[in-house]
Amino acid sequence: MNTYGHLNSFAVPQCSPAYEFQIRRKLTFRNSLMWLVRNPTD
Repeated sequence: MNTYGHLNSFAVPQCSPAYEFQIRRKLTFRNSLMWLVRNPTD
């Protein structure tokens, strides 16, 4: 039995909203950063 997988599947749904928000914020920040790097003239 995979203890890590079990803990993961058990802990993720509990703190899902904050976790997703953090990930989404990071992704959006990275995307905007890449967009700025790609379009320096704007």
